[in-house]
Amino acid sequence: MGLNRCNRCLVFPSVRVRVALGAFRAFIDSKIGGPVLRVLHEFIFANRESIIERAKARVRARIGESSADAKVEHGVPVFLMQLVDALARDASANSLRLVRLDDSATVINDSAALHGFELLKNGFTIGQVVHGYGDVCQVVTELASDTHTGISVDDFRVFNRCLDDAIAGAVTAYASQGKSDLPH
Repeated sequence: MGLNRCNRCLVFPSVRVRVALGAFRAFIDSKIGGPVLRVLHEFIFANRESIIERAKARVRARIGESSADAKVEHGVPVFLMQLVDALARDASANSLRLVRLDDSATVINDSAALHGFELLKNGFTIGQVVHGYGDVCQVVTELASDTHTGISVDDFRVFNRCLDDAIAGAVTAYASQGKSDLPH
């Protein structure tokens, strides 16, 4: 009757019931030492510096010390703030939105395109561009796991959409710039 059991979540047709169950699940999990559900934009905002440092470490491990800090410093901090904004907008579905969610995709795409150009100029491969954004996802999920923080399916869906937009923007800009640098 509208009740589905899926791993650790109960799904009801009513949003109010789902929210109440989410809060109840977080309370129970906190009492038994399990994951605590938290709004992802608040988690990312609160752990921003740690996410940036961990992402830098992943890039350094993959490509070495060769100025990895300068390349990650520009892209990841900007992307994280755009991600926090997109997640917060999605979470405030009941409030009046002056900017549509599609606008956050455009902002992320445009910013990532600039970052893709910068990485190309600095000798990064297209694979390193993609892995740089993948590092953000890995770091956020690892940090959530380390702190026993649950991420809702809805937040993770928005997170993945933003990552897709960023990767698409960076790779498209990288590829188009690379083609214009080829001899005709």
